[in-house]
Amino acid sequence: MKAVDPGRIYELSAGNRLFFVQKEGARITRNGTTNEEVLEVLIDRATEAYQRLPSRETIRALHCMREALAAFRARTARRVGANVEGTQQSHDDVSGKQIHPHCAARTYPADRFA
Repeated sequence: MKAVDPGRIYELSAGNRLFFVQKEGARITRNGTTNEEVLEVLIDRATEAYQRLPSRETIRALHCMREALAAFRARTARRVGANVEGTQQSHDDVSGKQIHPHCAARTYPADRFA
């Protein structure tokens, strides 16, 4: 995976490109997918894989992906509730808070969840 335009366009190993929706205010300037949609695809794929070859790692991955999807949906609901969805305005004051090192990492060791 290579970030062509970080946060917006990614080139995958097979040469395909993954485009994320890009907005300016409420106006869509480029069609694409969302974090939620990508997670839904990954959850479906991992569920199918688990049906063929069950494993603890797949159970853990499914749990984490479902948790991430729930967090993104909660964020959207909070943004809608704060009347800031579709804007660049924050719905949360997180200024001065540091990102957790695990969240900031771009890669993880293979044995992290072992």
